[in-house]
Amino acid sequence: MPGEHRGNPSFDAAAAASKDGLPLCSPGTSEEVVEGLAAWAAESLRGSSIAVKSEGDAFWIAVRYGDFELSVVAKAEAALAVSLPLIRLAANKRVYCPRCRAHLTLAVVKCPHCGRPMPFVSDRCPSCGAAVPVKRCPRCGARLESNGRPARGGLLSRILGG
Repeated sequence: MPGEHRGNPSFDAAAAASKDGLPLCSPGTSEEVVEGLAAWAAESLRGSSIAVKSEGDAFWIAVRYGDFELSVVAKAEAALAVSLPLIRLAANKRVYCPRCRAHLTLAVVKCPHCGRPMPFVSDRCPSCGAAVPVKRCPRCGARLESNGRPARGGLLSRILGG
């Protein structure tokens, strides 16, 4: 439950998807933590689309996305990395690839620094904290910023110092 991890979670991050407070999925997270996240999200999101709180060095973030609650508890670095994608979901701001129109708001790509999965729309890897402002569209390979805009400057620009 949330209170049991007060201020010092024994994990870097945990996430849950739930509906009406009932957990639907959360790969790699203990059932107890998932149930606590789902219950907190359902209670905190009554009448709102986003909820945030902090306890010690842990941050709790929940958003409503359609009929579902998406929630995360994480230490500061990881919480910052996943907060932007969650806020975009809550605000119903979708990110698409301008070349192939792939929906990127919930897309996951590999961090080029540590190889772990990270949200496409995040500028930082939640696992290693590395800045990753430019990524490749998982469908067509276009170089894009986290907001879906084409990345400025390619190889020639980098060679010429631009």
